[in-house]
Amino acid sequence: MGSTDETTGRASTPPLRPGPSGLSRRQVTEVQRARILLAAGDVVEEVGYSGMTVAQVIGRAKVSRKTFYDLFADRQDCFLEVLEEAIAQIRDRVEDAYAHESRWRDGVRSGLAGLLGCLEEEPALARICLIEAQGAGAKAQERRTRIFGELVDVIDRGRSVTSAARKPPEITAEGLVGAVFVVLQTRLFERSDQPFMDLLGPLMSMVVLPYLGPRAAHAELTRRAGKSA
Repeated sequence: MGSTDETTGRASTPPLRPGPSGLSRRQVTEVQRARILLAAGDVVEEVGYSGMTVAQVIGRAKVSRKTFYDLFADRQDCFLEVLEEAIAQIRDRVEDAYAHESRWRDGVRSGLAGLLGCLEEEPALARICLIEAQGAGAKAQERRTRIFGELVDVIDRGRSVTSAARKPPEITAEGLVGAVFVVLQTRLFERSDQPFMDLLGPLMSMVVLPYLGPRAAHAELTRRAGKSA
């Protein structure tokens, strides 16, 4: 059992040491990495990436500075792994929701609902991806750009279901994804109490308008969750 911290009364985190009766060195390293990433996420949630320091992270993770630098090159390297984990969690949920639908329109709506659900349930992950990553250097921006491009490709599939007379240009999808990002970033900045799911209808209306026309766009505003149009 770990010792008790006299200042807090809570059990302190016991030191991790490899040994015959304990964890292997690889297991110790994995646990230490997980502690550091969890601590870094907490620090970023509280003070933002710009305010994050190695001292804050290792203090929360209960690891030495040497351990930190054995695992990460610097604070940016650490944040990039936090960002990767956050993106992976959100991406898995969105992709799974999209894949369960057979029509482009339903898939986009399900995927968007999955994204909005993540923003409500895991606001810290959302802020890491949509806000903090913007000031975390070129590598973080490159990762965001790749994700942005993947979303643009999905939205651009709407051109395959539209009429020849309505065919919007390729750049339409890029503009739509950018607009959705701005709306979500603004809500996160404002820390609004309005549920993110309230944005599902309006955002879907905006997305389908150039591909399926005004009637479909209006229908999205009143469409109930889980109901096919």
